[in-house]
Amino acid sequence: MKQYLQNKEHKTVILILLTLLFLVVTPITVFHPLAGNLPLTVILPIIVLASLNLVFFEKLKLSTLIITRILILLPVLGIWMSGETFAKIILPFMAVNVFEATMVDFKRGKKYNAMVGLGLIVTLVLMTSTWHTEGNFYTNYAVTESGEVAFAATWIWALVYTFWNWFFVAVEFKPGVAFLHLGILATPVILGLVYGPEYWMVMRAYSLTFGGGVIQIYNKDYFETYFTGTKWEAFVTSMLEDKKQLIFMIINLLALASMYFLV
Repeated sequence: MKQYLQNKEHKTVILILLTLLFLVVTPITVFHPLAGNLPLTVILPIIVLASLNLVFFEKLKLSTLIITRILILLPVLGIWMSGETFAKIILPFMAVNVFEATMVDFKRGKKYNAMVGLGLIVTLVLMTSTWHTEGNFYTNYAVTESGEVAFAATWIWALVYTFWNWFFVAVEFKPGVAFLHLGILATPVILGLVYGPEYWMVMRAYSLTFGGGVIQIYNKDYFETYFTGTKWEAFVTSMLEDKKQLIFMIINLLALASMYFLV
């Protein structure tokens, strides 16, 4: 088994298996805040945070994710805040989450991707949140004037975020981690296709906490060493070229701007 896992040619199979794991774990943590969320996206990440020597951004990102996963337990347990109050703070937390990465992009000179990050933050004003008392979970979506889900606008934001986040990961981490994030980022998109686009953001929060905050960080050396290859590294390098990043920035910002005509 060890030899199989360390064979770089098997990384695609392993990625598929990990994605299937994320697809199973994520809805469990979303729809079962005590039985699923507490052990898998609160306790395990805290153990990782406390036991490993993480770099600054890993500590910052994981801490932010853990805080929101803990806060959701308060309305579930009937402590301090209602579910409706919790739902109101989710989008500001998402803005902080995107802003953290955007500032890192600017610092690293990745201005094109950073501009997309700012665009994501600005268009969050078109989004709203709903708390679902039956199940104790929340959904987020671009909202029409009549208060309905703006499906096209919601998907635009989700897909732009997906590309933006992958580019950030490809710069911040080694190519093997960027390969893993193909599965982490695909998970909420697939689940959004199953449940509806309004579920994408909550699925993203939990898939990132478990997939990135637990699986990736705890096994970082493995993913950095064996989850890569010459062709994949060449692809990542090519995608991060300034000319391509400029094109992606223009496409993504135009897509975000179109949301104002779809709500």
